[in-house]
Amino acid sequence: MKQIAIPIQPIIFYILFALTNQQIFRKMKFTVIDTQSYKMMKEGFNKFLNEIQSLCKSGEVEGEWMDGQEVCLRLNISKRTLYNYKLRGIIPYSTIGNKSYFKLSDIQKYIEKQKIG
Repeated sequence: MKQIAIPIQPIIFYILFALTNQQIFRKMKFTVIDTQSYKMMKEGFNKFLNEIQSLCKSGEVEGEWMDGQEVCLRLNISKRTLYNYKLRGIIPYSTIGNKSYFKLSDIQKYIEKQKIG
């Protein structure tokens, strides 16, 4: 198993941190992994980062999502009705933090479904 060279400054920082903040340090956990696993994980992160960057550059992310207020205005419904739609799975959504976002395409499908039904 190969070892990864770790700069000495972070190690000194952790030692000083441990000595000055013993209660916090007891809660911290360190995981040691082998070089091959580290490289695979790093490649995965880089691949993910490149994909996100390409999406942002292409503009696919921008303009496709609506927040709850925009959906309520477009559908002419209350926030409570939208909340019920979310709970019942009528309109799919994604949550970031405490805020829900809806794909414009899903909202358009819902509108078309309502016109037909």
